[in-house]
Amino acid sequence: MTRRFFALLNHRDVVLLLAIASGLLFGRHSRFLGDISVGILTLIMVFSTIGFSFRDWVPFRIPLRQIATAILLNYVVFGTVVCLLAALLPDRGDYQAVRIGLWLIAAAPAGPSIVAFTTLLKGNVSYSVNGVFGITLAAVVVIPFVFFLLPDTGPVSPALLLPMLIKLIILPLILSRFLRHPKVLPLIKPVQPTVVKWGFFMVIVPTIGLSRDVIFSEPWLVASVAGIFLVAIYGLALVYYFLTRSFKPPNVIISGILLTVIKSSAFSAVLAISFFSDPVVALPSAVLSVFVTTFYITFSIFSRYFLSPGR
Repeated sequence: MTRRFFALLNHRDVVLLLAIASGLLFGRHSRFLGDISVGILTLIMVFSTIGFSFRDWVPFRIPLRQIATAILLNYVVFGTVVCLLAALLPDRGDYQAVRIGLWLIAAAPAGPSIVAFTTLLKGNVSYSVNGVFGITLAAVVVIPFVFFLLPDTGPVSPALLLPMLIKLIILPLILSRFLRHPKVLPLIKPVQPTVVKWGFFMVIVPTIGLSRDVIFSEPWLVASVAGIFLVAIYGLALVYYFLTRSFKPPNVIISGILLTVIKSSAFSAVLAISFFSDPVVALPSAVLSVFVTTFYITFSIFSRYFLSPGR
């Protein structure tokens, strides 16, 4: 009975639900986890990328095609949908600040957690790593361009992206090479899923907790933003699935969907807080953090029935 209880407690969907509930329960008291969330996510990325080999970059045309596809899906497709839906918002009051927040999300790089969740869902890890890496590099150009177009903002240096690129992509790729040692890998493999799942828990709790007050205090704005993300995230995920299910293997579809619809809410929130005095600009990032978490839960259930390797 005890073993069954802990097995249920360690199920990825249960862990994600517990993370949402804990975030809503503890609210701002979860800030201490937020202070170390980058380090936790780095650890998650280290364990998530042990299945990736640099041999996958040979021949180079394969990762180059994956990078180009990921940039097209995440920036052109998802970004265009979000910006078009944002244009439908009223030109009054706080909606203008919300629109800017949505533009920042469209410009933000993909969420590094894509790689970790690809591992949990048995997607194509190489595709996800290459895609996140390429999208983050593209963000070095995209974000300054978007800031140039926005009113009342100064220039933003591409160096702002370098810490994220180094800590969440490059460093984990280097450290995970040591874990791939033949004598180390057999010891790491059994605990990899547990480390990734509970690492997610510790990242999601402060993301939800620190956003709790904003979410509950602005219900109409939240509803507007939620409607946009419902279409952009769930709508595009379904469209991608139906367009590719007949000719792409399940693991590639899993990675493709994640690369299309998952943005870094933490990164867009930092941009909003750092460069805009109006706190409402950060509201879409708070809502996105909830949507990304719930999407991971629903997509894990969906993939179990429709994207399992045997289907």
